[in-house]
Amino acid sequence: MTAIREFMKVKDHQLHIRLPDDFDYEEVEVIIIPKSEITDDFSSLEDEITKGMDSGVSTKTHGQIISELKSKYA
Repeated sequence: MTAIREFMKVKDHQLHIRLPDDFDYEEVEVIIIPKSEITDDFSSLEDEITKGMDSGVSTKTHGQIISELKSKYA
C-alpha cells in the first residue's frame, strides 16, 4: 500500500493535492483530520539513531537498543 502524509493549509475551505507522477491509482481514499497540536515528530529519534551510528562499536544488542529507544520515545 502506498500512503502519502502531508500537512496542508486550508484556503477558502479547499485543499489542492498534487500527487507524485508515479502514483498510478484511479481511486483513492481521502481522510481529512485537523492537525493536532501534538505531533508525532520523529526527528529526535532520527538524531538518536545518527548519534548511535557515529559512536563506534557498541556492546549493546539490537534488541537492547530498540528497547531503550521505545522506552524513551514511546
